[in-house]
Amino acid sequence: MENQISINGLHRYWNDNLISQRISPEDHNHLKSIHLSREGHQDNLIWYYTPSGEYTVKSGYWLLTHDLTYCQIKPAAPHGSVDLKNKIWKISIIPKIKYMLWRTISKALPTALRLITRGMNIDPICNHCQIEEESISHELFNCPYASIIWRLSNSPILTGHSFSPDVEAKIFFLIDSSSNNNLTKEQKIMPIWLIW
Repeated sequence: MENQISINGLHRYWNDNLISQRISPEDHNHLKSIHLSREGHQDNLIWYYTPSGEYTVKSGYWLLTHDLTYCQIKPAAPHGSVDLKNKIWKISIIPKIKYMLWRTISKALPTALRLITRGMNIDPICNHCQIEEESISHELFNCPYASIIWRLSNSPILTGHSFSPDVEAKIFFLIDSSSNNNLTKEQKIMPIWLIW
């Protein structure tokens, strides 16, 4: 908002004409209660939620999910356990597999059922087995073709284990099993590679 400098140069004050032209009458007193600096600096936009004062997507997301005074509608929580996602990023394996596991937990793999939820008009039946609907769990663990691969892997982690129907529980189990000190490094990471 433009303002005028007084004749003696020591004080600045609001321009009443511009205030009445541009600001609604109920806000006049609020605006006039703001004291102006002696020096005339140009106003800058500053984002309060970062140290630099610049907006970032991360800080905007944080504000949206943590400070609901600025948001009338609570955003939906993202899919997947935060603990499990943190464990995924700590696995000693190549980044593309971590990303694929993260996408699995986040329900972001493009299986037929996920694509249907995004509005695509496609057949939900698995292209491999032609028996069940292609969900993330089916594609990675329950499809007869995937089950054969899991059995043929002969992994000591899987000996005597039957998978839970829940994808997160399956991935939790595989990651937790990879911390078993009785296994070789290859035995620990093989099931994670099989998912890839």
